[in-house]
Amino acid sequence: MLLTILSFSAILSALMWLGLLLHPDQPHNYKQDLPDVEKTPQKTPFVSVVIPARNEEEILPQTLPSIFQQSYPCMEIILVDDHSSDQTAQIAQTIGKNYPEKNFHLVKGKPLAKGWAGKMWALHQGLDQAKGEWILLTDADILYPSYMLSSLIRTTEEQNNRMISVMARLRTKSFWERLLIPAFVYFFKVLYPFRAINSPHRKTAGAAGGCILVERKALDQIGGIAAIGEELIDDVSLGKKLKKVGSISLWTSQSLLSIRPYNSLSSIWQMVSRSAFTQLKYSYTLLLICCILMVSAFLIPLGSLFLWGNEEYFRVALVGTISYSFLSLSYWPSVHYFRLPFIYVLFLPLIGILYLAMTIDSAWKYTFGVKASWKGRDYKT
Repeated sequence: MLLTILSFSAILSALMWLGLLLHPDQPHNYKQDLPDVEKTPQKTPFVSVVIPARNEEEILPQTLPSIFQQSYPCMEIILVDDHSSDQTAQIAQTIGKNYPEKNFHLVKGKPLAKGWAGKMWALHQGLDQAKGEWILLTDADILYPSYMLSSLIRTTEEQNNRMISVMARLRTKSFWERLLIPAFVYFFKVLYPFRAINSPHRKTAGAAGGCILVERKALDQIGGIAAIGEELIDDVSLGKKLKKVGSISLWTSQSLLSIRPYNSLSSIWQMVSRSAFTQLKYSYTLLLICCILMVSAFLIPLGSLFLWGNEEYFRVALVGTISYSFLSLSYWPSVHYFRLPFIYVLFLPLIGILYLAMTIDSAWKYTFGVKASWKGRDYKT
């Protein structure tokens, strides 16, 4: 009986990884990467940059100047201080004074309204002040090259997009960042294949919340940010709604950097578990399916390495090792993208089980009403 279960799981694992490698969307590859060059737009519509900021006193001195230093000529910058308990507002104001030629507004956030997630409420208040034909929604931890906004506007012209989103290259300096962050991006790309998102003929939609450039008319068509006011996975939700009113695109970029540190396992765990069960639509059936697939996909290839030398389990060991080879091939582009040594590829089975544990923890917190905390604010998971 055990041999039959292991044999079936090994075959299932090999077929899943082979299917991923041969999938026409090639979600594991990085072919939708924006060129690291300035692209001059044909037109220069007025752009409002809206930045929600909560307790960002350490990060803003590094990132906010990169917004002010954009080469794009027609823009305003709106930073919403989302009830920070540190010097976020004062630091933003000081940085703004260093660029008197720029159109900068500091908005003091109102108390969180019922039915809103914190970030969405801050964006909503910033949008009330925005005058732009296009809106750049960006996180406070994103470091921009000076040409990025010009290139984004030009890309929307070329692609005829109503929204373009860029996944910033996340920081990989600490041990836990190097171990877990490439896989975080890898899993996102598998769930939301960029090629499918970028095709106007496909229903698949998504976005990366750190950098979203959206046409104001399109945003108004879906009811504004209020349409996703309660969403924890707000970027994907926004992408799904906007794709119903026009084409969208999602890219990666080596030059757009997220500098927020995740130096410990607990910090990454907190980030993932806050919304992991939401991704499964709070469904215990989907959670069970997820557990079965993840165990087959990751534990079987790893366990097969310990079955060599046992004649009874020879076939399981062989198929499991082949599966390990397939998963390694699929993960290598992500490791290479983050400029890490090949050895990190071999850790994917352990990383997958860690992410499964985070998902189970997210479901446990939801079931027992344990609130998640993010930047000093409690959320229902």
